[in-house]
Amino acid sequence: MSASGRKLVYLVLGVAGGVVPWIFAVQAFAAGHGLLEFIILAISNPAAAAVAADITISTFVAVFFGWKEARRLEMKKAWICLPLLCIALATSLAVFLWMRENRLAELGEA
Repeated sequence: MSASGRKLVYLVLGVAGGVVPWIFAVQAFAAGHGLLEFIILAISNPAAAAVAADITISTFVAVFFGWKEARRLEMKKAWICLPLLCIALATSLAVFLWMRENRLAELGEA
């Protein structure tokens, strides 16, 4: 797949990663659940807790990788991905990978 194809995939997945989880989150909040109750619901059974733990650990992995890779490639605006974690890990990671593809292209490594 070409670099432009990869960038398109990252952007589409980033949008999906921001929209799909929030469809469920909005439903929970509309049902009257507050943030604390939302977190409790997210770990309310072993299956949900497994997914929540995986996403939590994956977030730390993504931040660590992103920080190291952004420094290695001298990606000046990679910090933008940190607040995107408030939307979703999938959005933040997809935007980071899109930015990384742009930087690799600038460096002639794409």
